[in-house]
Amino acid sequence: DHDHEEEAHDHDDHDHEHEEEAHDHDDHDDHDGHNHGPHDAHTWISIRNAIVQMETIKDALVQKDPEHKDVYEKNFAAQKEQFEALDKEAEELFSTVSRTDFIVGHESFGYFARDYGLTQHGIEGAASHGEPDPATMAELVRLARETGIKTVFYDPLGSDKTAKTIADEIGGQVAMLNPLDGRSEEEIAEGLGTLEIMKNNIQALHKALTE
Repeated sequence: DHDHEEEAHDHDDHDHEHEEEAHDHDDHDDHDGHNHGPHDAHTWISIRNAIVQMETIKDALVQKDPEHKDVYEKNFAAQKEQFEALDKEAEELFSTVSRTDFIVGHESFGYFARDYGLTQHGIEGAASHGEPDPATMAELVRLARETGIKTVFYDPLGSDKTAKTIADEIGGQVAMLNPLDGRSEEEIAEGLGTLEIMKNNIQALHKALTE
């Protein structure tokens, strides 16, 4: 019925926001070289992973509610098309950057970096939320100076204090990258969803890698 279809549509529209519960992260731990180690559970940061995870959720919904299979299939197809278009856009943008290293507040972007040949350097580790030690800070400042990094990213749900300290040392600035485990007050006020936040991340990171 119509009410059920609206509910199904709403459920499917938000499926990608609940991927952590629906997908096994362990099968992604074998990708090396991008600093996302075995403790990085942020698999959904990768647009390509998110598509797989949405399909997993869609299949589970179809199994539990086969009567509305067509609704789930249709909504998944629409979401997949949008995510694939964004992935293609990101691939084209990052294929032209002069630098591939970036500094981020939290090591949450390893899978995203893997997809586009980039390398993240975290102020904090993938699983920690503590202040970095002086040696880590010094190494990040050295890296930024050697590679020409001018923008240091921070997590919207964390403090930008350390990012600003590094930025001040290198004569740069800070900007936000959202690891999609929460939204800033501004993002909530603007009503931004997963796809819009992903787009903002891509634009901010591309700008930083080409400045």
